[in-house]
Amino acid sequence: MTFPFFTMIPIPGKHGGIVIGKGCRYLDQLGREFGVKISNMTAQPEKKRPSPYFLIESYSEKNLNMASIRVYELIVKSMVQANSKLSSHLSDFGQEYQHNNLVIAKKDELIKQLKQELGLKEKKEKNIINTPYDSDNEDTIIIVM
Repeated sequence: MTFPFFTMIPIPGKHGGIVIGKGCRYLDQLGREFGVKISNMTAQPEKKRPSPYFLIESYSEKNLNMASIRVYELIVKSMVQANSKLSSHLSDFGQEYQHNNLVIAKKDELIKQLKQELGLKEKKEKNIINTPYDSDNEDTIIIVM
């Protein structure tokens, strides 16, 4: 059976799952709701279709367009949800980064205080790297971070 109207909607990444649903139930429901046939197609590089796509077929151009709009809405919804999760993770990493910087700053300050209490002079890091360790000199303490 050939349908006079059809469209192909590429599936970006893993965002097709929201359209398909568990056991293809939502895909079938959309087909019934709009009076169209929706097929989940695999990539066909030989036909210049490098990624999976939804093939929507219908006898009615209006129904085809309505179903296409709904599929696009669902894909965008999935992408927005994924973006929100990524933003949340990025925010968490940013807070963790700030916390780690504060911890390091506190430890740097503590090391500085300990050096002052011990009466040690601070050496610049580039000099520390090039300074050979003198095991006979008990006054030499090298701290590299």
